[in-house]
Amino acid sequence: MKRIILGLAVAVIVVWGGRSLFAAYEVRLLQAPESWPEKGAALFEIKSGQGAGAVASALEDKGLIRSSWAFRRLLGRKGWDSRLKPGMYRIDENSDSEAIGRKLVEEGAWRIRVSIPEGLTVSQIADRLEKAGADDDGRFLPTAEEFVRAATALQVKKATGHKVPTKSAEGYLYPATYQIPAGSSAEDVVARLTEQFAKSFSSAHRDEIAKSPLSLHELVTLASIVEREAASDKERPRVAQVFLNRLEKGMKLESCATVQYALPRHKARLLYADLKIDSPYNTYIHQGLPPGPICSPGKASLLAALRPEKTEALYFVSKGDGTHVFSRTFAEHQQAISRIRGAGN
Repeated sequence: MKRIILGLAVAVIVVWGGRSLFAAYEVRLLQAPESWPEKGAALFEIKSGQGAGAVASALEDKGLIRSSWAFRRLLGRKGWDSRLKPGMYRIDENSDSEAIGRKLVEEGAWRIRVSIPEGLTVSQIADRLEKAGADDDGRFLPTAEEFVRAATALQVKKATGHKVPTKSAEGYLYPATYQIPAGSSAEDVVARLTEQFAKSFSSAHRDEIAKSPLSLHELVTLASIVEREAASDKERPRVAQVFLNRLEKGMKLESCATVQYALPRHKARLLYADLKIDSPYNTYIHQGLPPGPICSPGKASLLAALRPEKTEALYFVSKGDGTHVFSRTFAEHQQAISRIRGAGN
């Protein structure tokens, strides 16, 4: 009997000791690998439809974890195995398995911060995205060429429900600061920007837009001209009304901003010869609004076009400080120009 009890005691000790050794071994497996000589950030992508097992195997293959088996057990214990999301991740190469699991589940995929200010064209936005999406590790946002090719009127219709009479999404790429998932396609990025336009303007102000004498496309076109002509948010509604007054009287808009858009490259100062460029966007030779927007207007300019300030002014001239002098007649306009030039001498 004593032998049986002694045998059971030994067995218990062996089993308990085995469990302790196993636990210690599993902890060891969950520690960071020692294969990386220096700290750094490794890129790792979870692809759509990839399960926890495939993710664990991919991490092991990349040398970021010691054991896919131990990592898979960790995900199950933490309830993380069903919370993995597709995307690109930057992972510290000296992180242990738990830190990696937490990053994949709680911190989310790597996003690239891109600020798009008001007044940029499709091409200018494309250049910003291309620069923001490239670093020493590679390219993680579309090239400028890919973005321009994807920025079509079809994307505008998908986002807003409105069909626009131009081929480009010019004017409908909403200015804002975006956190764009690394690895996004050009179509994904364009969709994000046009959907933000819909959320911030076309959907948010649907009833007002429906009551406006201008179509959505005309509103955005007018707003884009206001964006480039006015620097002061306070003046934007008045500038919008000046252009509307000129349209109502059958006068040409004569906006230098539209001529700049028509030119092959931007000029710091326009010449009289530039005002004769043969383009439907040249509002010095063509009446009415141009065929489409000349840039992406911000919220202040969009609302200025939608809610213009009542004024009888038909002209305005810059004072050189971001504000303008507004005039009802051409004679008053000429006098304002003379005063401003005189003050500058």
